[in-house]
Amino acid sequence: MTAIDTLKSRWHGDRFDKHQLALVVRGHFHNALNVHEVVEAARVELSADKTLSEIGRRQKLATVAAKEAARFARAQRAHASAVESMGNKRKELAPTVKDKTNLADAALRQEIRTALKGMDRGAIARIVNDPTTDTIVLEAIFEGPTILTGIDAAMRDQLLKAAIERTAGPALIALQEQDEALGLLSAAVRLAGNTLSNAADVRPEGFGKWLDTVAPGDPKEAQAEAAKINREAIAANAAALPLAERMSLVDQLLASNVAEFKAS
Repeated sequence: MTAIDTLKSRWHGDRFDKHQLALVVRGHFHNALNVHEVVEAARVELSADKTLSEIGRRQKLATVAAKEAARFARAQRAHASAVESMGNKRKELAPTVKDKTNLADAALRQEIRTALKGMDRGAIARIVNDPTTDTIVLEAIFEGPTILTGIDAAMRDQLLKAAIERTAGPALIALQEQDEALGLLSAAVRLAGNTLSNAADVRPEGFGKWLDTVAPGDPKEAQAEAAKINREAIAANAAALPLAERMSLVDQLLASNVAEFKAS
């Protein structure tokens, strides 16, 4: 089984394709793989052409690589935008303060943090893991710097992971499935990038400059692509959220659509 076959076999459509973001990623995934296939096919064909010198073969192969560079660049940009969007979505799953203008709640969170500073870490962990713990307690723990609650950064990260798994299970599963899809796109982009670099006879440290030269990005196109990825990321997990949180996504979707419209 070739590297291409292996990557394609790992795309689990039954789990990935139900997410809009993954559907966008899938197109770039197959494009990146096809870039590799086109260049490698050209390499085989040129190797069989006995009328060409070695220099002639390298030059023609470099020309093929340059023609495929634009598709690769789009896949690379899509991957970067999707990773950023997914990172933002994961942050949104964390218990956060919804209304920072509520002074009474702010004072209560401060009192909670003061009380927590006198507790040992085991007690704080039990509070976070207790399904009956009030949301405002979780907000107080994760709202500010670790020094406010007396726990270190490592423990905070562990507690935050546990809290997200408990309070946002369905949405987290959706994110994990999309992360798998992004991982496959990442592998496809690396494979295609190595293929182009080799075909163009460009060292890895000079690949970015070569790519900018042969496939200069259109800022408006890049902005539109990022806006589309962001819109799909916002919508991807909406079905797994409570009604009130789904309704709050409307403003985010509108903002994303405005950004895409301005870029068009």
